[in-house]
Amino acid sequence: MAEELHFDIDYAARCLRKHTGMSPLQYHHALRMEEAKRLLTHSGLPVQEVAAQVGFGDYNYFIRLFRKTVGVTPGVFRQSAQRYI
Repeated sequence: MAEELHFDIDYAARCLRKHTGMSPLQYHHALRMEEAKRLLTHSGLPVQEVAAQVGFGDYNYFIRLFRKTVGVTPGVFRQSAQRYI
């Protein structure tokens, strides 16, 4: 991101934190979790495949991060989301 904007890495990180309240890594994880939620809601892919498609090679790490970010496991999220569709 910093290279694309021609900013120093530290400056880009400070700006991102100022505007989003998140570090670059936290923001990246948030984007990946949003994509994971979309896939869980709108596809029948297994959770392991969803993890792989959003860039997590370690399935267990994906589940831990998803639970920390969203508040529930991917399976519970899928079940609750499908009730509303």
